[in-house]
Amino acid sequence: MKKMKKQVRPTNSGKADPGPDALWVKRLLANLEDSFRKALPFFRQYLVNNPQVALKQRLVILEAVETVSRKEPLSCTKRLMTAVISLKLPKMTDLMQPALKAHYTTETYVHRRIALCYGIIAPLIPKAELEAFLESDIMPKMMDSVTSKDIAVRGSVCFTLSHIARAVKAAGVAFTSKEKVLGVLMDFIKDQPRDGSSPSICKQVLYACFFLSQVRPVLRKQQMALVRLSVVEILSLPSKTRSGHSLEKVYSGNARCLLVLLRDILKQDFTPDTLVELLQPLQALCLSPHDLTRFRATAMVTTLLRFYQKESESVQVQGKVPVGRILASLVPRCLEPEPEGIKMALKSIKALMHIWLHGEGRDFFRDSLDNMMRYMDENSSVSCTCADLTQVIGRCLPQLQMETLVQSLIQGVGDCQPSSAHGSCTFLGSLLQAYPTELTGMFAPVIHGFLGLWDADETLRKSMRQVVCQLARMDKVAAINSLISYTSLADSNVQHLRWYSELWEAMAVNSLNPWTLSALVKYLQTAISGGHTVAACAILDNLSKFRPETLRMQFAELFSVLLPLLGPETPAPAAGLSVKIAAVQALKVLLSRKELDQEANQFEQSRAWELIWEEGREAEGIVLLTTALMRFAVLVLPDVVPKLCQQYSTMGKSQKLCVAAFFCALLQKSLSHLLDSSLLAVVIKKILEISEEPLEDIQRLAVQGLKALPKEEILRHALEQLHLLTGALSMWVMDGKPVVLKAISSLVTLLHLCEVGTATKLIPKAYHTAKECLESVNSEIRRATVVLLGVLLKRAFGNKALQKQCHGSLARLLLHLGDSRPAVSQACQLALQQCAPYFSGLNMVMEDHFNRETFIFTAFIREVNSVLQLRYPDTMGVYQNVALRLTKSCHHNIRSCAAVFIGALLEKMEKGFFNFLSRKKLNKGLSDLLKDPFSRVQKAAAEVKTGFHQA
Repeated sequence: MKKMKKQVRPTNSGKADPGPDALWVKRLLANLEDSFRKALPFFRQYLVNNPQVALKQRLVILEAVETVSRKEPLSCTKRLMTAVISLKLPKMTDLMQPALKAHYTTETYVHRRIALCYGIIAPLIPKAELEAFLESDIMPKMMDSVTSKDIAVRGSVCFTLSHIARAVKAAGVAFTSKEKVLGVLMDFIKDQPRDGSSPSICKQVLYACFFLSQVRPVLRKQQMALVRLSVVEILSLPSKTRSGHSLEKVYSGNARCLLVLLRDILKQDFTPDTLVELLQPLQALCLSPHDLTRFRATAMVTTLLRFYQKESESVQVQGKVPVGRILASLVPRCLEPEPEGIKMALKSIKALMHIWLHGEGRDFFRDSLDNMMRYMDENSSVSCTCADLTQVIGRCLPQLQMETLVQSLIQGVGDCQPSSAHGSCTFLGSLLQAYPTELTGMFAPVIHGFLGLWDADETLRKSMRQVVCQLARMDKVAAINSLISYTSLADSNVQHLRWYSELWEAMAVNSLNPWTLSALVKYLQTAISGGHTVAACAILDNLSKFRPETLRMQFAELFSVLLPLLGPETPAPAAGLSVKIAAVQALKVLLSRKELDQEANQFEQSRAWELIWEEGREAEGIVLLTTALMRFAVLVLPDVVPKLCQQYSTMGKSQKLCVAAFFCALLQKSLSHLLDSSLLAVVIKKILEISEEPLEDIQRLAVQGLKALPKEEILRHALEQLHLLTGALSMWVMDGKPVVLKAISSLVTLLHLCEVGTATKLIPKAYHTAKECLESVNSEIRRATVVLLGVLLKRAFGNKALQKQCHGSLARLLLHLGDSRPAVSQACQLALQQCAPYFSGLNMVMEDHFNRETFIFTAFIREVNSVLQLRYPDTMGVYQNVALRLTKSCHHNIRSCAAVFIGALLEKMEKGFFNFLSRKKLNKGLSDLLKDPFSRVQKAAAEVKTGFHQA
């Protein structure tokens, strides 16, 4: 028994297998002996029924039976088990299971005892019969125990599987159930919490997995999955359990098992690829935010690399081990605050570089490496460490490995340990400076990585800015292109934007080579759209250095970007960072041309530039500039106008002002004839859109431009908007809202500007469309329509041909005071107040009622009716028709208001007025409202009816 116990204990040599604690083994053996003791009577009965059993085995079993009957301890359990095995396992297990069930009522005990029997018996089975017995009897009967959720059963199963694996390995046979069993055990480990709450069972399961991984068949994929799982499970183990007990012994035992497993894998498959796979999960843990996990992972990497170094002395492995990636995970650890962590990392680096430098012709580098390591041991400052590593690495690593190293160092810059992050950044800058040509292609990844570290501390930010300056000095185009490529990373986060600007500024302070024009245009557009002042100034400064002939090849793109930059800058820019100054200089170069000296003089004479510089008069300067520009640049307008239209929606206030001034100038009578009809239509459409801007300065420019249009153009575009509005209303439920609002707004603008003749043609159609818009369920459309009715009323007043539309508009404004949406009702009040001066007597009534603390709609309508019947008796038929029409409105609030209006009309007829009105129609309309499905409408109609009869 002692010999068996000794064999299951692990050693560091890798030749013996790790096993459970001695006390646990002793307890398991005692349970096994007890199980045999209870099963012996069944074995004796089996001998009676089977006389063919050999005499030797028969005597051993009978002797054990007699010993048990005398209640004495069994003398030789091993000899007894050998004899029992001769009975053949199927018969033995059939006999033991009922024997155990007879003594134990709990299934857990039965499963545990049988599982233990299998584990102790397996090593005693003849090698020739082991594989067959395993697959035909042991494993089929053990699978229920393997998948058991009972922790006690699982522990016994792990003990048994360890011994089975040992027996299989010693016999040199295959274990065909290996993949299935390993899969179940690995799933169990994954499901356990990594908080130290159940270290014992996880330890037992891991031991069983380690044993099974060493037997045939070799399942490389599953084996590597076991390594990754074990690394995370073991190295992430906390230092203490929840109850405060230390887990260091558990960790140490598991770590030794893992190292044995890793070494066995290397021996089975001794290639650099295998080493890389083994190190992959360890590298990630080397960057863990937890100090203990980082130290454990680094220690594991060190041990593994040194083992690989020792075993690879006779193997040529140059060019296969990814030194760059591995080295990058170790360099930050050389700058740990704890001396032990630094020493461990230095040992890892030394082993890694010796692996890489192994081979002929590398002795010089190995000597340099040894000298460097000794020096780094004595002086571990950031600058010295990085300089020494750069010196050795740069001379022995090929291009691909260097790029891999840089890529991995970028991740190291984000290390959770500040000193390590600073070291990675310094090392990265050292490499880029030492090997600029070889690492030009890594500019983009470096900048991309830096942009994501906007929340780093100031020391690290300073190091990153220095690296960016190095990139700019080495290759300006590549550096700027890389920075521009990731403009989208500068999101709404204020700190991120500030950090992005810091990187631009770091790059702008360097004296660099000129950019190419095609790249310049793209850079400028991106910088402007991103709002990066420093970038824009730097790019515009370089733009001014190009020859005018070269710039004109990109005239449309450049002009459409530069023009919006001529507006006022708010707040005032810092010294040397004025985009406007840089844009003016660049635009002067773009517009300069020898054969156009006269036009250039006109620019100066017209004071265009002076007005652009004068605060508040930038728009005037742009109008003058455009007027002079049109004399020779009209051919490029078809390219410029669409670009400005496309960019307008993303512009700020200052930029929109410049574009509005430009379009206003194009619509002047002296210039509009130079535009073809399609381009003119685009400009008018855009200026109508601009007229909707809430900013007064921009609105004024748009109106100024529209006023210059011929009346035919205004009529044509107004009819076009009406047609668009009619089409949109037919499908307003399906995304018509934006189209309707835009068309109504454009109509309002054009009706304000058109002359009387044009208005006479437009108002009837606009009024008809407005009636439909007021029935919309969308309150924004109804509010916009109220504004349109106000304009229609003012333009139609005094025109006998438009009397119906004028008073119809007034009637609808009065009735929609009761709209369910306050925004619509308030818009009606404002429109009525603006139109009241046109109607004699109404101004005082509206001022009186609208200024009251409580607005009473009924009293207001009755008083308005009194004024209207005195002043405009011939138009009362219009009000009757509107009221009757609105009794069918889809809005019940409006139907209530219609009832009040009808009551006011009927009240006047009772007193002898408006005899020409059709009382029959009005009464029928009122009667219909009494049957309305809404109680509010019924109540309003009833009150009006009662009040009428009382009167």
